[in-house]
Amino acid sequence: MLKVVLGIPWYFPYSVGGTEVYVAGLADELGKLNVECVIATPSLTGKDATSAYRNVRVVYYPAPAKPTSAYGILASGPADAFQEWLASEGADIYHQHDWSFDCGLTTLQAAKKLRIPTIMTLHLAKVLCRVSTMMYENNSPCDGEIVERRCTRCFLISRGLPGGIANAISRLPLGTSEALSKLPVAGPIFSGRTAARNYANGLQSTAAAAHRIVAVSEWLKQALLINGIPPAKISLVRSGVDPDILTSVNDYARSKSCVLRIGFIGRANPVKGLHVLIQALLQLPKMADFELKGLLLSEPPHSRSYLTMINQQIAGQSNIQLSLDQPRSVVSVLLGSIDVLAVPSQCLETGPLVVLEANAWGVPVVGSNLGGIRELIRSGIDGLLVPHADIAAWTKAFLALAKDRSLLHRLKGGIRRVRTMRDTASEMLDVYRSVANKK
Repeated sequence: MLKVVLGIPWYFPYSVGGTEVYVAGLADELGKLNVECVIATPSLTGKDATSAYRNVRVVYYPAPAKPTSAYGILASGPADAFQEWLASEGADIYHQHDWSFDCGLTTLQAAKKLRIPTIMTLHLAKVLCRVSTMMYENNSPCDGEIVERRCTRCFLISRGLPGGIANAISRLPLGTSEALSKLPVAGPIFSGRTAARNYANGLQSTAAAAHRIVAVSEWLKQALLINGIPPAKISLVRSGVDPDILTSVNDYARSKSCVLRIGFIGRANPVKGLHVLIQALLQLPKMADFELKGLLLSEPPHSRSYLTMINQQIAGQSNIQLSLDQPRSVVSVLLGSIDVLAVPSQCLETGPLVVLEANAWGVPVVGSNLGGIRELIRSGIDGLLVPHADIAAWTKAFLALAKDRSLLHRLKGGIRRVRTMRDTASEMLDVYRSVANKK
């Protein structure tokens, strides 16, 4: 029997998100394949503790104190306590998901020091992109190559600086940029080149510390390759839905309605594009009856201003209902009550899992023609792809669905067999065996 430690910076019940759902589902399905899993996550209290989630042991290890100054995503604190615990665990594999200061590069390196095969699964663009969206200058998809001047210009424009100023700062000599980045207030403005170099070096350090890097989407795999990560180090293993969803769907009878029922699920963050969706729907002619039901996950305090803007958008719109911070079980209730799911992301998603979950419920998706969304949707066959920021195009897509119910029926009929976490776990087990044999 293999024993695998799954490292993750945040976990249930204190944190709920796509990566947490992925890890919980992976642990479940690996257990059915005779793999013992232990979840390792930094302690919120600074003290070690043990609990369980869905019958899988969760270990909270003491985390290093975070610095008061800003630090990059690939920066990591001391991992002495983690290494001491891991040495006593007798694990065959250490498999890390996502990054944080207290679950990052140094935890990977600690496992390697113990001669434990290490795997790093990348779930988000933030490991490659300081802006975290992979959208160059907030406009077009980036190929992911870390280039100091280009990344500096993109970062500054994303922060609202004019293109001319951003371009001038990006051309400063590296030494000048490093010196100016230490200024107390304006320092971050001049830190672009240094930050880009740190990202590039951190990515190479990650490749050195990991026996295998797992990408969950094709575009992410290509971004790793363009940054010089050896092909033999990379495995493409996509996510999947909880197999139990398929059973739930079979027992559910969907009600019929002449109103186009649209759903939205995502964080209360501009990159998820809810404001784009609402603006497009409000431009529909009166004859196009629709309802929008949304489940939003707040990110205090960052989401406060965005939610204020959203509430102003929907003021007086009784056919738009948004709920905040609902239990995970409500997702299935929503998917069982809508005709189509909207995924108007304004960034390159690596999944997203919600597309697969909607398809599992027989719900087609109207999504942004970007990243992982584009990899999952076959436009005109099982969903529709729309230019991410084109309000008129979003309006046109929903108008077509509202006017032509046969189109909606055809898209539903085009949905393929949905990939499950059982498929993901099976492929991941092959990766585990590969690196275990090389040990």
